[in-house]
Formats: sequence, C-alpha cells, structure tokens
Amino acid sequence: MNKNILHITHSFFPNRGWSETLIVPILKNHTNSYNTYLITLSTEDSFIQYEGINVYTIKYQDNISLIYEKFLNILNEIKPNLILFHCYNILAEINLVHTIRNSYKNIRILFMYHHPSVTCLRGDLIQYGEKVCDGKVAPNKCTSCFAHYLGLPKILSQSLAYMPSTKKKIKGIPNVINTIITLKSSVENTIKNKIIFYKSLDYIITLNEWSKKQLVLNDIALENIITIPIALPISNIEEDNLPIPTPTIQEANYLKLIYVGRLSKEKGVHNVIQAISQLNDQCKILFDVYGVYGNDTKYNDYLTKTIEKVDGVFYKGILNDKLVVKTMMQYDIVIVSSITSETGPLTVLEGFAAHKFVLGTNVNGINEMIEDGKNGYLVNFNDVNDWKNKILKIYRDKTFYTNKEISLPQKRIFLNFINELNNFINKII
Repeated sequence: MNKNILHITHSFFPNRGWSETLIVPILKNHTNSYNTYLITLSTEDSFIQYEGINVYTIKYQDNISLIYEKFLNILNEIKPNLILFHCYNILAEINLVHTIRNSYKNIRILFMYHHPSVTCLRGDLIQYGEKVCDGKVAPNKCTSCFAHYLGLPKILSQSLAYMPSTKKKIKGIPNVINTIITLKSSVENTIKNKIIFYKSLDYIITLNEWSKKQLVLNDIALENIITIPIALPISNIEEDNLPIPTPTIQEANYLKLIYVGRLSKEKGVHNVIQAISQLNDQCKILFDVYGVYGNDTKYNDYLTKTIEKVDGVFYKGILNDKLVVKTMMQYDIVIVSSITSETGPLTVLEGFAAHKFVLGTNVNGINEMIEDGKNGYLVNFNDVNDWKNKILKIYRDKTFYTNKEISLPQKRIFLNFINELNNFINKII
C-alpha cells in the first residue's frame, strides 16, 4: 500500500502562476511511488488534481486560527505518513507541529532548505547588502541588518539594535515610529520561533554544504541534517521541437555572453552591464539577457534604460525552460551574477550541461559549484571592476576553450538526486 506524502509550498502552479523549479519535478516523481498531496496558501479554498498531484489551496486571511483549522481538516482527510515543508510560512508553527505529532504518532516532519530566508530576514544572507553573512542569527546583528534593509541609514539601524527590546507601542505617534520602536522585539521573536521550529523537525534536507554549516552554526543538530546536492531537472534538458533562439549578433569575433534568470536587483545583472559599458573600446562583446522582471518598478526602469543605452547588450524576453541548455550552447560564456546567497542556482548547472564556462559571483552556493579556473571563474562580490577584468581575460585568450572539458557532474543529474531523496524517505517512513 502506497504511503501518503504531503508537501507544503509557498505557492504552486497553476494557482498563482509560480512554482519552485525543483519542486514540481519532485512532486511528479513522487506520484509514481506515493500518494502525493500538496497544500499551499492562495486567494481561495480549492482542490484540483495537477498531473497526478492532489493540490489543496487554503485561503490566506487574517484569521490564522481558521487557516489552522482548515489545514488540520485536510490532514485528517489524507492522513499523511510524512510532511515535507518547502518553505517557512504560517503553517510552520511549533504549536501546530505539536498538534500534528499528537494526532499522528508515527508521522515524520521534514523541511527542505530552498532559500536563504530560512534564517535570514532579508532573504539574501548579505549583511547590510555589503558582504556575505556567516548566517549566525543574533538579535542585535539581525535587527540592525533588517532595519537597514527596510530603509534606515546604517548608523541609525546599528543604534536601534542596542535599544531596549519592547512590544509596547506608544499612542499618538505615527505608525512608522512604532514599527521602529518594536522592531527589535519583532525580530527577536521571529528568529526565536524559526529556530524552535527547525529543532522540532525530524530532519532538514539541505541542497548544499553552506546551508548545512549555517544550520549547525545555529545549534541545529548535525545528525538531523541531510545534504543532497541540488540537481538539474530532466525537463530542463529533454528533447523538444521548439525553435531555438539565436544570439543577437552572429559575428565570430564577438565574445558571446548569456544570462538567464530573474531580473531583480539581487541577481546583479546591472554589474555585468556596467562592466561591459567600460569594455566596449577594448573588445567586442555581445550580452543577451533573458528573464522575467521583478516587482521593483524603479529597478526595472533603471535596468531597461541601462540595457538600451549600452552597446552589445540586448533584452531577449522570457526563455522556455526546455530551451535554456540548447540556447546556451550557442554562446561562449554563461553569466550568473547574483549578489545574494544561492541554494542552487540551476543556471550554473544548465551552463555545465551546455558544456560552457560559467562566470559567477563568489557567494554561497555558486562557489560550491564553480571550480575557479576549471569550469568557471568566481568574480568578487559586487565588484564591477572584477567582472570587467574576467571578461577581458577570456576575450584575449584565443585558446580559452582548448583542453576544457565541461559537463554536468553525475551527482547533479536529477535522477541521482531523486533516487537519493526517495531512498532516504523510504528509510524513515
């Protein structure tokens, strides 16, 4: 008899038009061996079946107790043997975990670490937006950094961190002032609840080594952490008959760069464009940019104008996942310019699958995948000058790809990832 596995996600396609690239292939695979269920928060209560996956949505609302009641009713209906959280949301609550354990004595509760926001309130593990953070949560440090992220000047955010912690709001003053006054207490409560929740789980699955080290640094027991390196879903490299986009400039004497991913500030594409703008009198560069713009309209306008005014840089629209690897094969270099810690990113693996050298920022996640000088170069964090130097170095080396055999590592192939994940699940349920 098949076991029942429940996945909990931040959102899910097609209800809200988004899903984690890795989660859907995991769910589809699980339908072969388990009764597979998913719960996510949405704009309404609903139930659908999506390619063999039983998807429940719970309407998000201010009445948290009603959300919990609906959640427990669904659990009573499906009686899961295992729950796998893919995000930290309002369902990741310690009292709810206790209720579940009391109702289902042999249930296993797991968490998959997909994003730096697992511990970081900024969501990027970049302290003050200036340097990579070690990930150790501490009330003063996190309050100061988060206040700066919300817009306070650095010197004021650092002072705020050493003010007494209080939940008490002052009547008669603007809400924004009360938010600042109570921010330290709010941060303390949030990070405390997160750590308590993580410690209540049977296991946490990390997709890289830095995530594991960060959890250990925050007193999560090493024996409760399982690391399975992130892999490239087979759907990203499978055959299809879709037309493959071509580089905007075909001339052989151009160094052709490609970026595929979200076009938000933390992805750092602006740094690469700025570097190229300083190189145009020294070499011929093509930089084709594929991706979806984020919600920051100010940054979107800035990036659009920057792309338009820099010679050799072109926005190419959205690229179908199934075409990414084939499209990359037509370029010389794959760019991964994040200025945030990454639990993947899959773009590096797509570059390797296309047998291409990857230029990536030296941040958590990327620096675990790129072997500097062998299958890519690591570029200094948020350093336009280093981007310029690395690109110029490659351009001037006419024998650059000689003796470079770049491919997707075996451990990064999805079948190996899913087999390791399923073997672990079968062992514990």
